[in-house]
Amino acid sequence: MAERHKVVPAVFLVFENPQGEVLLQLRQNTGYADGYWSIPSGHFEPNEHVLKVAQREAKEELDVTMEEQDMHFIALHHIRRTDGLDGMNFYFKITKWQGTPSNAEPAKCGGVQWFSKTKLPENIFPELAEVLGSHPPHRCLSGKFQPRLGTTPTEQKV
Repeated sequence: MAERHKVVPAVFLVFENPQGEVLLQLRQNTGYADGYWSIPSGHFEPNEHVLKVAQREAKEELDVTMEEQDMHFIALHHIRRTDGLDGMNFYFKITKWQGTPSNAEPAKCGGVQWFSKTKLPENIFPELAEVLGSHPPHRCLSGKFQPRLGTTPTEQKV
């Protein structure tokens, strides 16, 4: 029997405050997309459930906790990676959490900041601008990572 194709799943967390602003993190010292604004995210550990990944990443990156019922699925983004694998990014919107979001990983994050969805920074992951622009339930996105909006698509480097 042929070996099955491998997929690398990840969770992305859209924290939204009562003013409708979203919390972004400035990536640094990671070797991938440093200098870009992103949202809390992370890859699955073996046998880890998608909602547990979300809870773990929120605690590791922002030092906040949230209940499973407060995580709302908003998008699935399929990416093609340069290592031959596909990525599946699960996006969840969170409007209720416990604790005050802070930069819990200063070695990898240059800071956290709330942004209006209508005034996102230019140096943001392109797919995030699309996901944050509107939140239709269960939207499926598909594409390749683009370093800047309006440029020729390139494959996502891992």
